[in-house]
Amino acid sequence: MNYYSLAASLPTLSLDQPAPLTSQRFRAFCDGQLTAGDAAGLAELDAAPDAPVCHPFVTLWHGREAWLRNTIVRARAARLQSPAERWIRAASDADAFVQHGVHLALARPDPLEREMALDRLRWQVLDELAGVNPFAAAAILAYAVRLRLVERWNRLRATDGTEALQAALQHDWLGERSTPRRPAERAA
Repeated sequence: MNYYSLAASLPTLSLDQPAPLTSQRFRAFCDGQLTAGDAAGLAELDAAPDAPVCHPFVTLWHGREAWLRNTIVRARAARLQSPAERWIRAASDADAFVQHGVHLALARPDPLEREMALDRLRWQVLDELAGVNPFAAAAILAYAVRLRLVERWNRLRATDGTEALQAALQHDWLGERSTPRRPAERAA
């Protein structure tokens, strides 16, 4: 089915720009406009990656995301000279493009640049999965995943790393103050 009015009314997304709407607002916007099967597919995007899914787009997306994550795990395990099998998840198909993209992303020296490169790779995979028809269900579901990626980057940009570190250091993890105590304080 084609969703002409829905797709035409969606704002453009970019990883470099703030999200023009929230995922919740997007889902509310989709209510009543999607077929039952496509609405179920939208809901399945929130399911755990190993949960059973019925929508063909979601099946493809979960397979590609699993392959991407498996490639990351294998590369990191190789770097650490550690076995990766424990962390590998079932993936539907191998993708040389994704594998190459992951290796290029992980070669970047800055962790933030690596994360951005991995999300840009995900964006390219979504371009492929969405297909050439911008009004198709696959394009709408790809938009939902892209919106989540944009929201993630909005959260990363909104939180200053120093503030996050300070909050973590001040957190009462074990029921004790996280600031160091002098030996006399520990005994008391």
